Amino acid sequence: MSIYKGNIGIFKGTYKGTEVVKLIKSVDGAYNSENAYEILVKALELSKARKLPLFTWSFYVPSKDRIIQQSDLKLVDDGILNPVLQADFFGKPALRLMKPDEKYSPSRKKNALEQLA
Repeated sequence: MSIYKGNIGIFKGTYKGTEVVKLIKSVDGAYNSENAYEILVKALELSKARKLPLFTWSFYVPSKDRIIQQSDLKLVDDGILNPVLQADFFGKPALRLMKPDEKYSPSRKKNALEQLA
């Protein structure tokens, strides 16, 4: 996945009938890839204040294969994980918490193929 180019906003949306906090591209958005840490802080703050879960496709920790949680902010502050705003497979913004030595999300593991004939 590549770095997301453009501005985004943090919105309340719905997914399968549940209200969630999402990242949506927005020309007038206050956030971009340069201030990914502020996106993380604001999204966690809004999630906690409004008691809404974060949207899985917008907020993800690839190394742990799960959605971002409130406790991940401490890992970011300690330098164990870095917030990176990336474009997902469909070009939509996604905040990923990456290890410091990673620039991009690792590809999903593909099934090993074995030629039979």
